[in-house]
Amino acid sequence: MRPFFNRYLDLASGRRIAWADCGAPDGYPVMFAHGMPGSRLEAGFFHQQAARAGFRIITMDRPGIGFSTRQKRRTLLDHAADAQALADQLGLDGFVAMGWSSGGARSLACAHRMPERVKRVVLLSSYTHLNEYSAPDRWFLDTGWPGPRMLALGMPVFRLVVGCVARLARWRSGAYLTQVKKLISHHDRALLQDPAHWKLFHRDQLTCLHSSGRAIARDLENELTRWGFELADVTVPVDIYQGTDDPFTPLTFGEHLARNLPRATLHRLADRGHFYFLDEDFQAGLFRQLRSSLSTLSTTGT
Repeated sequence: MRPFFNRYLDLASGRRIAWADCGAPDGYPVMFAHGMPGSRLEAGFFHQQAARAGFRIITMDRPGIGFSTRQKRRTLLDHAADAQALADQLGLDGFVAMGWSSGGARSLACAHRMPERVKRVVLLSSYTHLNEYSAPDRWFLDTGWPGPRMLALGMPVFRLVVGCVARLARWRSGAYLTQVKKLISHHDRALLQDPAHWKLFHRDQLTCLHSSGRAIARDLENELTRWGFELADVTVPVDIYQGTDDPFTPLTFGEHLARNLPRATLHRLADRGHFYFLDEDFQAGLFRQLRSSLSTLSTTGT
């Protein structure tokens, strides 16, 4: 089994969705939503463990990212519509929605739109709904990502700044990746020292950074502004995994999600950062937990 990173779905609207297909081809489907910066290539991080555990990892490039066609006036719920179109194409009656970092909001959007098909949500280092979050000022001080603060300056300024940062990171990718290493935790740096992890992460970041700056800005806007639904509206079971040493998504985000999602379980990961999901032992345990929970669902019929 080998990963397939370049699959495509052409929509009736004329847009094209690029997606990756990793893990076990006939395994239980997991629709994985990538981070930002990020791309469909992140499915490759799970390929080996998913194949061993019997899961299929499906990841779309979001519009304007990688090889997916840009979509004007994109909203967060539009991601769920694209995921539904791909699930229809693949004949998926049920699947797990899993998202890392910026992808978490997209996975919750899928659960909101398709509660009968999304059997479980897995949030890895996820952002929470900032419009429902009560302590944004403290978050600005605790993280290295000032996105909401820039957004407060207005959409035109936000788009300009994001576009400039993406262009600079593209031109000086070495400096950008060095800065990433400085911001992440000690545990994260150890995981990214693995040559295979670093090679794929490098490709993933550059794939996104070579995309449209407007598309990147729009993607971030979707996450940092109103989602089109409330956390209380998500009725699907949700597992939240949150490192206590995460410089980008603080533990308070995970705690906020757990308090406001009706059927959520928070798993605090001591001394872990933002990239703990790269750890093969973590992945193996995650897939075991998913297999057990899915078996329980099939037994109870809920």
